[in-house]
Amino acid sequence: MTDSSSHRPAILCDLIYYSAEPGHGGRHRSLQLREMVEDAGFEPHVMPIDCGASNLSCYIEGLKAALRFRIRPGQGWRWARRWGRNAVRFQQAFATGKAFRALFWENSRPVGYLSPLLAKEAGLPVFATPQNVEALAGGHAVMRPSDYPLREICVEMEALRRADSVHAICQAEQWFMAWHGVQAGFLPYHPPWPIQRQMLDVRERRAHAPKSGRLLMMGTTTNPPTRQGMLIVLAALSAAPADAPPLDVIGTGTETLRAEFSHPRFHFHGRVSSERLDELLTGAKATIVHQPLAIGALTRIAEMLMSGLPVLANPIAARSTGHHHGVYVFEDEAALNALCAADLPMPPVPAVPELVRSAIRSLQKLAGGSPERR
Repeated sequence: MTDSSSHRPAILCDLIYYSAEPGHGGRHRSLQLREMVEDAGFEPHVMPIDCGASNLSCYIEGLKAALRFRIRPGQGWRWARRWGRNAVRFQQAFATGKAFRALFWENSRPVGYLSPLLAKEAGLPVFATPQNVEALAGGHAVMRPSDYPLREICVEMEALRRADSVHAICQAEQWFMAWHGVQAGFLPYHPPWPIQRQMLDVRERRAHAPKSGRLLMMGTTTNPPTRQGMLIVLAALSAAPADAPPLDVIGTGTETLRAEFSHPRFHFHGRVSSERLDELLTGAKATIVHQPLAIGALTRIAEMLMSGLPVLANPIAARSTGHHHGVYVFEDEAALNALCAADLPMPPVPAVPELVRSAIRSLQKLAGGSPERR
């Protein structure tokens, strides 16, 4: 942030990930949103996750907020402490003396349900950009009817209905919210500049480097849907002809899949260094993404396209990517194997979606006009 940022009007930001450093997909989405506030011409004042207050102080503030807003903490009174921590974060932000124009609210997790109430109490409009329908996040790996978190969904939707403007990362969740009385726009993921820079460097190397002809599959096996999707792909490719392209599988925990699929064409790397990742991205012919069920949207697809890799995805993994070129959707094992054998062109660099520009204009309007851009 440059010194000139202090001369811009401020937006109070309640993001899920406070750090501005790149990392996993959730961090990249928070970083995109922070960058979006800056592109709208505002200074993002991102509240830290830890307020530094004692547990007792947080309990007291949580109980005071529950009484003031006439709400009852769910899942036991431990939520009073978490809500109190949220209230203290707002108190600390307001104590800076900055004249905030609006609350930019991503943290729609249960601990953040108070955020729109605290903002409205201070006279701030609320611009909501939830990463997921968070009530589904805890159980989306195996969602049986008896697990359906109806109460938690109702509470989350009630919190989102308090916002003046809501934008979902996924079109399916946009429709889901509409059924619960939340009229949400669609704000697709587009890689923020630090991620773009990395991916465009890979693209430049791919344009001049010989291709290895190898396929690439990335993910973290500690995420149950990711692991299940990888197993489905490995089973499908196991039946491919002997001259099918080899497959590199990378990501935390992927080395454990070797015990289930000991195949000469499969190479399980586990977690790799940045240098090794760049090497694999540079030489790969395409990347495969498969999810049997999911929430939110995959940030990885736009990033792979920006790096110049075609993406082979099943319909669930490819959700909300209709605005991209270079995503090849397969419905079954035969279609996947056919795509793996095909010679696919390098996809174009993804442009900033017009929906992102539209959301920036909506934020400017909500926050009282368009300030001078940087």
